[in-house]
Amino acid sequence: MTAQQLASALRACQPGLLSVVPGFGVTPVWEALGRPMLSYHEEIACGLAHGASLAGVRSATLLKTHGLLKAANQISSALSCGVRAGWVLLVFEDPLASSSDNVLAARPFLKALNLPHLPCDDQPEMVLTEAFHRSERVGLPVAVVVDGRQMSQDPNAPAAESWNAVCPPILPPSRDPQRHLVAPIFAPYQHAVLQARLTGRPADSVPRPALPALPERAELRALEPFFTAFRRHRPPFVAGDTTLSSLYGLPPDECVDAATCLGGSLPMGLGALAAGVPEVWALTGDFSFLSMGPLALLEAVQRGLPLKVAIFANGVAAATGGQPVNLDLLDLALAPYASRTRRLAPGQDPHPLLRATREAAGLQILVVDLRE
Repeated sequence: MTAQQLASALRACQPGLLSVVPGFGVTPVWEALGRPMLSYHEEIACGLAHGASLAGVRSATLLKTHGLLKAANQISSALSCGVRAGWVLLVFEDPLASSSDNVLAARPFLKALNLPHLPCDDQPEMVLTEAFHRSERVGLPVAVVVDGRQMSQDPNAPAAESWNAVCPPILPPSRDPQRHLVAPIFAPYQHAVLQARLTGRPADSVPRPALPALPERAELRALEPFFTAFRRHRPPFVAGDTTLSSLYGLPPDECVDAATCLGGSLPMGLGALAAGVPEVWALTGDFSFLSMGPLALLEAVQRGLPLKVAIFANGVAAATGGQPVNLDLLDLALAPYASRTRRLAPGQDPHPLLRATREAAGLQILVVDLRE
């Protein structure tokens, strides 16, 4: 099996979004795919693919085994959240560590993650077709394990065509808070759904929990003026992460469509934009943003995606016990984006700044200061 054969099989499955992090085995396939845009971190690459899948567009991620470990947090959240259109991860092994830190097998880790996976030997068309169909059938990402040593270049192959633009969505928009809001309140239910999917039972065989009311917490009530205004500006897709603000995805607010791991809102939102959703917001906390947001902003600039970001800055990591957050670091991380950043002061009317952020072209950031 050559890199060209694997690339041809992937093209035939028509994923609308590709996210690629170069490495052993990956790079020859990337060449054979016409050098689509690269990502610089596997967690961002996987968040992009998951966001596209939730928006109804097939996606594929190419990365090596070591990168799979780096992206485990994002993948774990996707297993709890589920996918809509198929998402297939091509995981390239380096069995002899000829171009890696050490010898690291993918399968034991995939098994520990509960990530469904298939080997890819000499029939990539059949394997990738089955992987996408399985992903859509069970509602989970599916991995395909590739021996990177097999990815030789065919010197007689014609020059690779450029990767095609995003394919139209294969599924209409859908909101499902019990499944798509990854948060402690839904964790037992989402785990039961995952177990059902892994054993071939329908996700709907697991009884849904009732949607709870928004908890009475001071940290949540501090967000109420923002979300009261935000409901009037509600875009087609809003990405959150496992922070308190994502609880505003519950009725009656319904202001968040999907939430994953800390910091995951930005790459997930970028994936939905890349899949063709016309307007996407990512909502995150100060601690969450610092964990992954700066990398995602670089991805947004590189891809020219007009993500709108709201960062709730209260100076504490409320979701993890109230540890202090150094807001000087937040200012430092946002300094390169000063011309794209607005700040909402405590007590200030959110409507004008929300409108200005929404109407401005390109990447835009709104810092919501929640400090008393």
